[in-house]
Amino acid sequence: MGLDLLDTPVRISWRFTPTSPLSRADLLRIAGRLAEGGVFFVYLDGRPLLHPNLLELLDTLANTGIRISLVSGGSPKELDVLHPGLPLAQLDMEIIDRNGLSRDVLGRTLKDLRACGYEPGLLLRPLATRLPLLSELLATARELGVSRVRLPNIPLDGEEAPRDPAELPSPKDLERLRQSLAPDCAAGLSFEIHDLFIWELFHGEDGAQRAEYGGCQAGNSLGHVDAAGNLYPCASWPGALGSLLEYSLAELWASPARFSVRAELERVPSGCRDCAGYDFCFGGCRGLSRSFDPHGDGRDPLCAGPRR
Repeated sequence: MGLDLLDTPVRISWRFTPTSPLSRADLLRIAGRLAEGGVFFVYLDGRPLLHPNLLELLDTLANTGIRISLVSGGSPKELDVLHPGLPLAQLDMEIIDRNGLSRDVLGRTLKDLRACGYEPGLLLRPLATRLPLLSELLATARELGVSRVRLPNIPLDGEEAPRDPAELPSPKDLERLRQSLAPDCAAGLSFEIHDLFIWELFHGEDGAQRAEYGGCQAGNSLGHVDAAGNLYPCASWPGALGSLLEYSLAELWASPARFSVRAELERVPSGCRDCAGYDFCFGGCRGLSRSFDPHGDGRDPLCAGPRR
């Protein structure tokens, strides 16, 4: 599997929920431990702009050299916080609700953000009910002059977390999406796609184009902090390593629990044996397969089966 075992995660995602914000002291304690641990990138997920101490958190992280990105749902309360000059390397907009994609709301939100000096990307969480909106999202991005689209990994915490395998896109869902995508749907757009099998919809099965992949990076280059301050190997991994309110990042990253995760990922899932693509795929998202495993053989739920 690619990438040597790292002493600290390179990227951390950090979940925020409006209903259970950490106290100011806890927020800054976790921020300090991420900085002390040597993390390079922090992605504030969920609804970080609704936390009352968000601006102080941004300054604290930025002053340590951490590059910060965050997501916004575009609500008026969130937009009120986004004044010019915040230390953000990237801003993503998640303007999709139960009624689908609202172009009018998105257009107004983009206008307000651009007036503040921000050029956001669009975010789509690839759940089974949302992935069919991808074609419309790409068309909307081009129409509104948005150049970046992000499809992150599927998280197991937060309001959008799947509760059963039916909420995950299946290989049949991906095939239907592939057939619906226009040949030029991605023209002029920059993509950040976490899942290998969704990535292949746009790039084919040419692993050379994704040489940096190196297999599931849970507990290695990736980590995740939930809304209560617990550290996970990844947002898609079901078990926590411990609380950053009680332990340093270095202590949790050197724990037997973390090494057990990496040892598990080194093992070849039974459903991947004799697959011609394993040396490139390494089983895909192992956290989702650990949590749901619709195939019963340990491979990524979005995988259609071993390649010959």
